[in-house]
Amino acid sequence: MESTSHGHEPGLVTPDEKKRLATLKAKAALAGHQLLETQGGFMIRRWCYSKHCDDLASVEALLERMTGRPA
Repeated sequence: MESTSHGHEPGLVTPDEKKRLATLKAKAALAGHQLLETQGGFMIRRWCYSKHCDDLASVEALLERMTGRPA
């Protein structure tokens, strides 16, 4: 399955995206959530709640909605 924005499978982070992913993981942790890479994208979870995101832009948007602050 090819991603049109990156040319590789969703969820596989390029070297340029590693810092962005680390920052988003920290922001998720500060909000009490865990951000995980999956083969098909990313998963944000807390207790029995989980939400799948296809890309880092979706993760940022979700964290912004959850925290009320820009991701």
